[in-house]
This record gives sequence, structure tokens and C-alpha cells, in this order.
Amino acid sequence: MIPLLVPALLLAGCSTEPGPIREKPLRVGPLQGGQSADSDLDSGFFDTAGSPVDSGFGDTGSGGGQGDSPGDPGPPGSGIAQTCNEWSFSGGTSGWSMNSHIELAAGQSSGSTRFNTAEDASLMFSAPLDPSRCSLVDVTLKVTGGPSVGQLFWKRNQDGEYAESRSRKFRLFEDEQWHRYVFNLAGHGEWNGTIRDLRFDPRAGFGTVEVQSIKIHAPEAVYPPALSMGQAVWLHTDVSSWTATSNLSSVSVSSDQICLHHDKASTWDIRVIGGDVEVAANPWVFVWVPDLGHLGGTWYAATWEWMRPGQTCKNRLSVAGDHIKQSPFHPTSGWRPSTGEELYFMVSGLARGSERNNSERSNVMRVVWP
Repeated sequence: MIPLLVPALLLAGCSTEPGPIREKPLRVGPLQGGQSADSDLDSGFFDTAGSPVDSGFGDTGSGGGQGDSPGDPGPPGSGIAQTCNEWSFSGGTSGWSMNSHIELAAGQSSGSTRFNTAEDASLMFSAPLDPSRCSLVDVTLKVTGGPSVGQLFWKRNQDGEYAESRSRKFRLFEDEQWHRYVFNLAGHGEWNGTIRDLRFDPRAGFGTVEVQSIKIHAPEAVYPPALSMGQAVWLHTDVSSWTATSNLSSVSVSSDQICLHHDKASTWDIRVIGGDVEVAANPWVFVWVPDLGHLGGTWYAATWEWMRPGQTCKNRLSVAGDHIKQSPFHPTSGWRPSTGEELYFMVSGLARGSERNNSERSNVMRVVWP
């Protein structure tokens, strides 16, 4: 083990990218089943079954939240059926233990706890949890110190050491603002049995992280809540009323490319931007962002690139805040999709700037990011 050292210069100068996120199989496909108000959107596309639940934890200790009592139900449509347990931080560890790579920072204030971190910084908590009931992890924090990831590990009764195969990583916004990170472990192959220990790595590497709360919920049958294009916040031109004339048959994501295979790539009219660049379409991503302060959230719709005539593939890294360039995915946000994050993709005629060609779009397709 190494001593905890957080040099001030490293906090400002750390720019190392986080390590690779564990790969999962990519699941893509056109929406099917019951239709929502939008004719090409399904209202029940996720396979994360949940049910009302009482707490699976014992007493969480000081600042520990719900104890043995059931949590409050979430508002209808929030994707959260009930809170199983929560830990609210206010200058202390809320009953979690710290390893030697994390320490309480000086000058704490109420309502959150600030930690200094080195490599492998971890908070740990031991208590029984029924993963068949409680699977939705909800963390509110903000970080400084450059790009990083958070990671949750768990151990079941039969497990020895913590393992990457029993963990979930999530990319952190690097804008030094508060964000909620919510992910569902219901589909994870090792989120089963009886969970006895949790380990939370709030950020990777040297820096500072401020934690407001850690919560575990029972999800509704659909999380994130079903996408409705009419209720999305459009960061570029609202194309929800444009006719869906193009068939987006598949979305494929490789180590370096994302391809949106649609049948109007060579049909829509050509326009010239930047003096000599021919373009015909814009790809879209729909991202669910949990709201601060309550259990709901917002679907954001944003373009992230230009497509030339006949083009269907772009660089995978262009699905990012530095390409969307609109808040909350502004250039310095550091946002990129996390492994396991459930997104939607679409292609439309030109909608990113002032240029227009065909007021048409494709259907919308769900993708679990690999």
C-alpha cells in the first residue's frame, strides 16, 4: 500500500485518461412492442424488472439513512419504485470505512463530505443486501483533478476478494459541478445471491471528490423511464415533428467507430458548410440525465457530428461533450458514454446549425454502450 499523497500541483495538472472500462456485449435493435405517443418509440423497452421492496440493509450507523425501515416510494415515472437505503454525507463517512488511499479533507461543511484521493481510493460498507429487490445505484458527487471514473464493487456470501467482474464503472463529469450518477445492476450476471459487502471507489487517481449521498433503490420496471421525443430537451433543432422516412436498421459500435446504418444516407440533399465541406445529415444521441434534488431526470437530445453524403460511420470518440458543445454536455464537461449506459440514436437531415436540407429523420434505436 502507498501513503496518501495529494500534491497541489497534481490536482491541477492531472490529465491521464482513466483505464479501459470493462467491455460488455453490445445490445442494439429496433424498438418493438407497445407504442408510446411517438409512433416509432416503444414504451417498455428495458428488461430491468423491479418490484416494491423493504430495506435489505441493517443499521447503517451514523448518518446512515433508512436502517431497517422501507424507504419512500419514488414519484410515478421517475424509474424508482422505492429507496432501499441511503447514506447522507455531512462532514463524515456516514458509517463507511476508508482505506489508506483516501482521507477526509480539511475544512468540511454541512451537507456533503470532501475527500482527498490517491490511486485505489475506496470507501467500504458491510451489510446484507437482497440484489433481486435492490439494484439501482444512485450517487451524487463532484470531482476535481481531471478526467476520472467512479466504480462500485460488491462481494456476495460466497465471494473472496473484490473482482472487476463484480463491479460497475461510470465516467465522471469533470466540470467540478454536482452530478447524480444512476445505474441499474439488475441485468448484471453477478448481481445475485446475497450481497454482503460494498466497496465504492469515488474517483480514480489523485484529486478531490465531494460526496453528498449514496443510495440504492428498487427500480420500476423501466429505468431510465421510457423515452418520449415530445418530452425531451432538444439541445439542437427539435426534429420530433419531422417525418421518419429513413429506416435506421442497426447501430454498431466498435473500438474506433460508431455506424448508424440507415437507408437515406445517399438520398438527402447536399449542402456545403465551411466553404467546401459537403454534408447531408446529422447523427443524434438521446441521453438520460438524473436531476439533482429529486428522483426524476431528463432526456436530452443532441447532435454530435456532421455526415457527408453516403456516410454512415463516425469516430466513436465523437459521441462526447466536446462534440455536442451544449450544456450539460459542454466542451469542458468531460462527458462520454459509460459502459452499460442505455442511450438512443437517430439520424436526421441537417439540424445542427442554420443549414437545412430535408426535414426528415430516421426511427430511434436503443443502444447499450459497450
